Amino acid sequence: VSRPLPKSIQLSPKEEEKRRIRRERNNLAGARYRNRQRGLTEKLQAKMEKLEEIKWVLQKEIAKLQKEKDKLEFDYLPMFFCCNGSPTNNRSIFPCCSFWTAFICLGVRDKEELISAQHPHPSVHLSR
Repeated sequence: VSRPLPKSIQLSPKEEEKRRIRRERNNLAGARYRNRQRGLTEKLQAKMEKLEEIKWVLQKEIAKLQKEKDKLEFDYLPMFFCCNGSPTNNRSIFPCCSFWTAFICLGVRDKEELISAQHPHPSVHLSR
């Protein structure tokens, strides 16, 4: 926003023309700058939206893989503790070697309980 000159100052027609041209160039430069900034903002916005979409897809994949991991741990940890939990790897220490019967023997209902459960034989530790 340009300030008008005080009425007491009179510009010659040549000075008035120079001032008008300078203001016009300044207005055009300002418009170019604003357009450039708008373009950069739009590019960044589009990039951000694309990255948000990728993030969402990756979060879904992580959730799916976490679910799969939990299921595998839930299915195979009892078998691991049952058959491999002993230092001597002796199945007779913990005879229930099917992973479903390991749940019954330990009386656990989920993975967290299984991990914190106490094996009936003192030499077998059920911790990670």
